[in-house]
Amino acid sequence: MELRDIKSAFTTGGLSSLSISYTSLLDGYIVTVKTKSGTAHPLTTQREGKGCPRSFKSVDSAIAAIKNVGFKQVTIDL
Repeated sequence: MELRDIKSAFTTGGLSSLSISYTSLLDGYIVTVKTKSGTAHPLTTQREGKGCPRSFKSVDSAIAAIKNVGFKQVTIDL
């Protein structure tokens, strides 16, 4: 999901949680949202191929990207 889709889904009440986790495959952190139905979706990049997960070099940069979504609580897996 792109950031605008995540914001829209949060506004309509379709998301239940947001987490940030490290992945060695991308050598960075990815943001994942979980829908009310239990499906997990990564935050995807707008610049590269459709559906490519967006990777962040630090937890701080991941939080900066999603801080305006509206979640009050974020889970971080190191």
